[in-house]
Amino acid sequence: MNRIWYLAAFCCFFVFLHIDAVSQIEIDIVYPKENQEVRAVESTFIYGSVTPANADFSINDKDVDLYSNGSFLANLEIEPGDFPFVCVAITENDTAIAIRNVHVPHPIRSTPKDTLLIESGFVTPQSDLALLPDDVLTLAFKGTPKCRAAFKIEGVTDFIEMDEISSKNSVRFVRTMINPNIISDGEKIRGIYSARYNFEIDQQPVSSRRIIYRLIKSKRDTIYTEAPGALTILSSDSLQTATILDETVLTLTSPRPGHQLFLPVNTFVKITGHRGDRSRIQLSPDRNYWIRKERLE
Repeated sequence: MNRIWYLAAFCCFFVFLHIDAVSQIEIDIVYPKENQEVRAVESTFIYGSVTPANADFSINDKDVDLYSNGSFLANLEIEPGDFPFVCVAITENDTAIAIRNVHVPHPIRSTPKDTLLIESGFVTPQSDLALLPDDVLTLAFKGTPKCRAAFKIEGVTDFIEMDEISSKNSVRFVRTMINPNIISDGEKIRGIYSARYNFEIDQQPVSSRRIIYRLIKSKRDTIYTEAPGALTILSSDSLQTATILDETVLTLTSPRPGHQLFLPVNTFVKITGHRGDRSRIQLSPDRNYWIRKERLE
């Protein structure tokens, strides 16, 4: 990585020294875009074109062949963090340099065992959540492996123990329940704790209750954290209603996956929950869908 940054700095210095020269070479990088987040591990594609097509071309000190029309396609190694592609094209009389900067996310890793930590970016819910008393609440967080974990909903429950899920299923669980945008290089992740909570049958509505997590490593080593989102329990007898502001297409996952449901403007729906900027709408007793609040009135 240091070699690439050194090469980029040298190229910038070279361009500065020749700022008055008019280059006859053009380098057009189509992908990736400047400052784009490249969601890949170890390597990724870069493509574009060079004029003239007989130039000697390299990216990050690796020779790249040009097609007869000057286009190029290369699969190159990358590293997590801010990463530059330094493109250099050389002819007998000229040299051109183009630097394309991207960001490569770090792949998910287990929290180090020698710390006691609950990672704030991996705590649910990340935004305010509103549910019905007959819903099942799934809670989860990522932290130091092999500890004792628990959660508490203030004013609703005492601390309830949580389970550490199997490392075999951890990446899939994190993508489904915590953060769908994580990058994984296949390494097993430990320290993912989860629990499912069924509200009491006579659960009364509550508003904006904090969810507290506890992680215990030893009798003298305990930490707490609060979920970013608060929990509201709605009343089943006084649900809000709304209308659809624009034509909406919903994908059906059952009983016939792949089918779609078309809702025209002004379709009347019942709201059965909220999650951040989305509301859950009920179209029948067994059909609920999440859509953006801005599409409802």
